[in-house]
Amino acid sequence: MPDDQVIRTARLDLVLFTLERLDAVLSDSTSIGKPGSNALGAPDAVELGYSVEPKFRRQGLAEEAIRGMMDWARARSIFRFIVSVSPSNPASLALAAKLGFSEITQVVDEEDGPEIVLELRK
Repeated sequence: MPDDQVIRTARLDLVLFTLERLDAVLSDSTSIGKPGSNALGAPDAVELGYSVEPKFRRQGLAEEAIRGMMDWARARSIFRFIVSVSPSNPASLALAAKLGFSEITQVVDEEDGPEIVLELRK
């Protein structure tokens, strides 16, 4: 796999299949979950998302994955990030706040229900 398709962080290899599909694995190839991103139709923006398997939660891996994806995007001149988080997911809301995201709106997604949409520009 070409080097530009693997985002390496301290503990993770984020394998980039497409901008919309990534897989996060520990250095021993154990899959920890599915970070991901979606192009928003704007060349300077990407929507980030993730899900972490229960036994790997509360270890900072989602933060590491999101930071790795943002660093990768910034190297490609993308500086605007969006996350959509369920109001009933305090851990993800706390992570978004820690990373500097600010609420821009609330929506009701057809699949996921109510979501808080947050944005980070930098």
